[in-house]
Amino acid sequence: MTAHELMAIDTSLNDGAVTIDAESIAYDNEEDTVHAKGDVVITFSKGFLKADSVSMNRKTEDLLAEGHVTVVSEDDLLEGEKFTFNIKSKTGVAHKGNMFLEENHFYITGSKIMKTGAATYHITDASATTCDGDVPDWRFMSRELDVTIDGYGTMKHGRFLLRDVPVFYIPFMLFPVKTSRQSGLLFPQIGYSRDKFGLDIEIPFFWAISNQVDATFYERYIEKRGFKEGVEFRYLISEDTFGTLYGDFMNDSGPALDTAEGASRNWQSHQKRWSLYLNHETTVSPSVFFRADIRKVSDQWYFKDFSSNSYYMNNYSQNEMQRFKKVSFIGDETLDSLESTVRLVKNWSQFNITGLISDTTSFTDASNDMTLQRYPEITLKGARRPLFGTLLNIEIDAAYDYYYRATGQRGHLYDIQPVFSLPWNIGDYLQVIPQIGAKATFWGRDDSSVGDEKHDNRQLYTIGITATTEAYRIFDVGAERIEKIRHGIRPEVTYTRYHFLTTFPSFAWYVFIKSPGALKM
Repeated sequence: MTAHELMAIDTSLNDGAVTIDAESIAYDNEEDTVHAKGDVVITFSKGFLKADSVSMNRKTEDLLAEGHVTVVSEDDLLEGEKFTFNIKSKTGVAHKGNMFLEENHFYITGSKIMKTGAATYHITDASATTCDGDVPDWRFMSRELDVTIDGYGTMKHGRFLLRDVPVFYIPFMLFPVKTSRQSGLLFPQIGYSRDKFGLDIEIPFFWAISNQVDATFYERYIEKRGFKEGVEFRYLISEDTFGTLYGDFMNDSGPALDTAEGASRNWQSHQKRWSLYLNHETTVSPSVFFRADIRKVSDQWYFKDFSSNSYYMNNYSQNEMQRFKKVSFIGDETLDSLESTVRLVKNWSQFNITGLISDTTSFTDASNDMTLQRYPEITLKGARRPLFGTLLNIEIDAAYDYYYRATGQRGHLYDIQPVFSLPWNIGDYLQVIPQIGAKATFWGRDDSSVGDEKHDNRQLYTIGITATTEAYRIFDVGAERIEKIRHGIRPEVTYTRYHFLTTFPSFAWYVFIKSPGALKM
């Protein structure tokens, strides 16, 4: 065989091509067997296998992998020291195996993990948990465990452990291992804390109502607090309209004595605890977008008490790439406020207008009466563009706010700021942009406070300059969909000087400009 043939062999099997890459490959013509050693990677339909060494019989389709074996099939993972497998029957054995099911976030380990069919496994000396880490908070262990993917698992002669401490014996248990969208029980969540909750068990039930709507019911028992019921509804009306609605309720029986951030509690009787969350998005047209994010809780202690096994922590997302996982805040004791917003956005080629209603709940004050709310805020932004076809550019920002709070100053605020600029290129590498702008602010109060001005205004103008340059390089990728990538670095320095024509009197809900000059990089 040639060197190229030794380094990559495409083997035609029942389910399509199997590609073998390794540091060295030998082929036994009499046995029709491929022997690969050194960083072996075998790629097959919807997955791959990695190992130190692999032998594969092309007639029987039997495969033996040894040394740091990893098998990835779609999102599921199987690891072991030694792995025998038949590609045709999809059966095999992993010795000292570890298995991870992505859809359920489900870990299984065993001295032997036997794949008895396309979706069935038999595990001996098994351990099963949904917890991350080398020492999970809880797990089930048993002599025998049978698992059917997208079905159920059965455990015989099992025991439940908190950390490494056995708690009770389980002669037999049936549990769900569902990966597709179908109604049924989901895997339970189990925890224990000596001081806070005691034994904590949650059993979710998933209901596939239709192709566009589903619901998950959360029944949770907390030994030291009582029952906590929750429900999540997800809906997909169209590709442009979808959302998630979640709520929970608990008649909390746990006494509590706390002091934090100037607030205190001394609960000796039952307390009604609840939370409500809604994320809804509708793209009305390519230029019109609507979004609602409603986030409410019963009290400022909610996230302090229920940060473990929390719906909000489990669905937290930094980038909101997943359609039904868009909790943008970290719901634990560090959260100092919770904001609900409803916004409608309209875009044009050069302008954008946004209408916003914002309601904020402060967790750092004993009362929320002095927290400023925006009911509503309307902003208009005009992108930088040439003025009447000249070299002079103009951009504009304008805003209207009605600031409301139950106690203290409240009222209307109007703000407009046009900015004129003239880009000036110095050679091929430097651009300097001098700019001048004006800013006018008007306000009117409608609260009942006496002794202060009810109406006033402020005007100022700004003079500034921006210097910028760019260094870039274009890389040839040669991929099927991407031919080239442009990588650039664009440093920018801006200095702005403020000149006040009038000043503001006492005005508690406006951000003052404290410095006459500002440098931004």
